[in-house]
Amino acid sequence: MENSRDFFCFPQWRGAVLGFSIMYLIVAICCSQFGNSILGLLTDNYHAHMPLPTGIIMALVVAYLTWSLGRWFLYRPDRFRDAWTFKKLA
Repeated sequence: MENSRDFFCFPQWRGAVLGFSIMYLIVAICCSQFGNSILGLLTDNYHAHMPLPTGIIMALVVAYLTWSLGRWFLYRPDRFRDAWTFKKLA
């Protein structure tokens, strides 16, 4: 399996696993007290509820980071830098 560079048992499900992971982490971080605490630590401004524009920006950042790291874990590109670009990985 290592020689074929197929590190995921069901390669046809990579996109679904990555999409589910992105959605789960967006909801888990942006819609919870944990995400609000991270926002408070970063901005030193604590809110009872996360403002909508800030939540949208945070959701985009979490989605990009999850997508990039997920591509690195699931597709194992030759160079780590390729996981952070928008080019298609085989």
